[in-house]
Amino acid sequence: MDYNRSVTDLNATVVSASGFQPGDIIPFKTASQSGTVAGCLLTVGTFRFVVSSPSGDSETPAQTSLLAVQVAWVAAVASTITVKTCNFPGFLDKFGRGAVDVSDFDTTYWLLHNPTTAYVPVSGAGNSASNMTVTTGGTALGTCIFELGNVGDRRLAIDIVTTVGGIVRCNACGKLGS
Repeated sequence: MDYNRSVTDLNATVVSASGFQPGDIIPFKTASQSGTVAGCLLTVGTFRFVVSSPSGDSETPAQTSLLAVQVAWVAAVASTITVKTCNFPGFLDKFGRGAVDVSDFDTTYWLLHNPTTAYVPVSGAGNSASNMTVTTGGTALGTCIFELGNVGDRRLAIDIVTTVGGIVRCNACGKLGS
């Protein structure tokens, strides 16, 4: 069964960046829309690619036992990429109704996941991974994949803190084990 969103690539949510308000959305653009390559044009700041829905009812990751999230970037991007999770809902009522509980750009309740046993494959010269933290060196384009199993969290996101901006792309794939 396909447990993946119909729209594949994710938009980026601004956590903090000059010229933006927290919660602003940096939309995913195709290569023909951006004029270069597909992805979100990030500036210097902190951005979050939210894999799940605020209610926690999205198929990925809530209804899948295996999850892979791939991130790709152009050569200029210098950043740190991490995985964050949150079990609190985005809204007090389901499906985006009611007052906000914990937003997609919250800086308090989203928790870093960085286990020492993690292996994250990374491509591109100058790009590296230590535990579950990926560092993009700003010298070569690259990609990484976070392989996550048995994710029981309501919400999951990829955080990117950029010191040099550029185009970044993020996509998730979930599978139900049998």
